[in-house]
Amino acid sequence: MKIKRQKTAYKILNYYKNTYEIKSPYKVLVDGTFCKACLAAKVNIMEQLPKYLDSDMTLMTTPCVLEECKAFGSLLYGPLKVLSQYNLRQCSHKQPVAAAQCLYSLIKQGNKKKYFIATQDPELSRKSRDTKGVPLLYLAFKNIILEKPSNTSKGIEHETISQTQSLDHQLKVVQDLKKKILGEEAEKPDKKKKKFIKMKLKRDRKDKKMKNIPKSDGGVKRRKKQKLKVGKHVREQWSKRKH
Repeated sequence: MKIKRQKTAYKILNYYKNTYEIKSPYKVLVDGTFCKACLAAKVNIMEQLPKYLDSDMTLMTTPCVLEECKAFGSLLYGPLKVLSQYNLRQCSHKQPVAAAQCLYSLIKQGNKKKYFIATQDPELSRKSRDTKGVPLLYLAFKNIILEKPSNTSKGIEHETISQTQSLDHQLKVVQDLKKKILGEEAEKPDKKKKKFIKMKLKRDRKDKKMKNIPKSDGGVKRRKKQKLKVGKHVREQWSKRKH
């Protein structure tokens, strides 16, 4: 299972490398929720994450994330101690804001600095998926997981909209041409008439089929009797006995 996870991670990293030029060594922004989940699952981020991604990296956090951990007191005391060991990425907030808001501010302009986001926060995860080129890390079943590229990162949403608009345009052109050539739209066929013709054809097929089936008076298929062939000499002996 571990080998399979690493192969999947390699394919995802290769996609981000070729599409968004996110290369090693990676820069990973970590928040308190991710750190807390790893501590509860006894997962050492500094040891296991580089092994999982098979690359060197820089683990980072922001002053806002640290301030949020301090505000929660003993609940996030452990994550605060761990995050204090990471590189500090200075943000533009003069007054501390929520960790999710702070980290999102660093990626929302197209993730120009090529950051990874490591979080368990649902709001930050959703915003990361809605931003192109943001690799998302989370913890599940005591394993660090690199999420597959979202539809936004793949450009599927934009492509689907373009295709839909193109089809709508083509349909409109066809309808306009039809009006020019045929004039007003032809009257819709009478539903009752169509239903009558359909029922008549069905009844005719049934009658034709019934004619080809031999039946007795009771309406049951007759079973043909097999005639036994008797030799000439046997018939002659039988005739003599009667006389």
